[in-house]
Amino acid sequence: MVYVEVKINEHGQIVIPKIVRDAYGFRPGGTLILKEEKNELVLAPKKSIVDFKKMLDSIPKVKIGKVNSDKSYAEELEERWTT
Repeated sequence: MVYVEVKINEHGQIVIPKIVRDAYGFRPGGTLILKEEKNELVLAPKKSIVDFKKMLDSIPKVKIGKVNSDKSYAEELEERWTT
């Protein structure tokens, strides 16, 4: 958990420290979401569809293989573990 104290200026603005901006990917011109969760305010970057696709593409793919419907689930698992 990150704990950073910031001041609110006379215009109601805060400055997000550089270390936090870098860690969470906050960029100039980006959009942030401010939401309430469990009586706390949460600030998060707004993710675009492009960001979401990049995240999905970064997840390693797992090859499942063909399933033989004539075998029981246990037999199928046993065959996969022994080969």
